[in-house]
Amino acid sequence: EDTRQIKGNFWDKWFKPISDVQWSEVHEDQVWEFSQESITYIHGDLYSVHTYPYSDKDKGDQAWINLQRARAHRVMGKYISLRDDLNEKAKRYFGNKFGGNSVVGVHMRGTDKTINAKVEPKDYFRQIDTFLESNPDASIYLATDDDTYVNAVRNKYGSKVVVRNTTKREWFNSLYDDTQNLDKKCEDVLMDSLVLSMCDTLLKCWSGVSELAVYLRQASDDATLLPETEDVAQTAALHSADTGSEAGDKGEGRESKLQSDDDDEWFHYPRSREHAFTVIDLQIK
Repeated sequence: EDTRQIKGNFWDKWFKPISDVQWSEVHEDQVWEFSQESITYIHGDLYSVHTYPYSDKDKGDQAWINLQRARAHRVMGKYISLRDDLNEKAKRYFGNKFGGNSVVGVHMRGTDKTINAKVEPKDYFRQIDTFLESNPDASIYLATDDDTYVNAVRNKYGSKVVVRNTTKREWFNSLYDDTQNLDKKCEDVLMDSLVLSMCDTLLKCWSGVSELAVYLRQASDDATLLPETEDVAQTAALHSADTGSEAGDKGEGRESKLQSDDDDEWFHYPRSREHAFTVIDLQIK
């Protein structure tokens, strides 16, 4: 079997359609084909959703990440929903593995992470220990691309650690290993994000995989996020930073508690689940 190609329409394999129009019905002269240059420009544009700081123009503080999550919530609500069968598969996995027990989700990005510094497993342990002190029967769901990180966490926490049987992990990023099935790699990443989104607490570094978990939880809780006026104000502040002027309030907290609360340091939104969802961004400035 040729594993180097993803056969069929990539979007339809994992996501629900965004309209009633089928791609096969669109005439070629109505197709807008992105160049690599335009993709790079859109990816880095300050008005795009940034899942982690892409450059020095991204402040990487609490106000900045709150703004990105507010933007992402609107995009997710309008365009992006994972297929029901994938959602159900993740729910079954979570229920079978954890039942009603508390779970701390841990995402560790290793291998070729270079844009932002790596966060080594030992730097997660204090937060994991704090969670386990309050929830001694809890489990640890570990999502990582790096096999050395799996070994480090299992050596410390033993049978409490749950890791999905995913595509082969190495010391390098399996994204570039074309001997592995591409469909399986796509599903593994999405399943990790889904399961992380179902945990009680999420410990994360700067990474698109764990940030997607935050977006998925926001969408599942039908959250109402930052008001439009605050979004506009923060966007203007971010842009003014490029001219050298002082912009925005610097977030002091390392945690974003995604639930209603009276503490202004928390990232708010109403939630519909039985348990709170707390996000601990280990690389927040």
